[in-house]
Amino acid sequence: MEDTTPRVAALLKSRLSPPLVPATFFGMVLGLGGLGNGWRAAARVWNVPELVGEVLSLSAATVWLAWLVLYGLKWIVSREEAVAEFRHPIQAFFIALVPVATLIAGIAVAPYLPTAAWVMRNVSMIMRQALVQFRLGSSGLL
Repeated sequence: MEDTTPRVAALLKSRLSPPLVPATFFGMVLGLGGLGNGWRAAARVWNVPELVGEVLSLSAATVWLAWLVLYGLKWIVSREEAVAEFRHPIQAFFIALVPVATLIAGIAVAPYLPTAAWVMRNVSMIMRQALVQFRLGSSGLL
């Protein structure tokens, strides 16, 4: 009889671990947030329902939060994959979507949580600058 304990343990680990989302998923926030912002502007100019823009914008913020949590878990649970993505010559540049998506999510929540939006904007600017400095190699911030 074959010992299945290691196989069962590996199966349980794979079922209990969070999905490893790539940084490219943050591009969804840009699309949803941009459409929501466009709809918000259209509601002010034309006679279109404001609710659609609000739902799209808040959906963008919700998606951003979900991807942020899962992407953070990726760095905790599977650090080697996260570092490999960070060092990849092409995939690494998609990590810049994280601060941009944070900025878009901040715009989405600004009418409801202005202080949170201000914090998100500042964190976004700091993250973006840190990534630029690290990628250009002009200083060793990270």
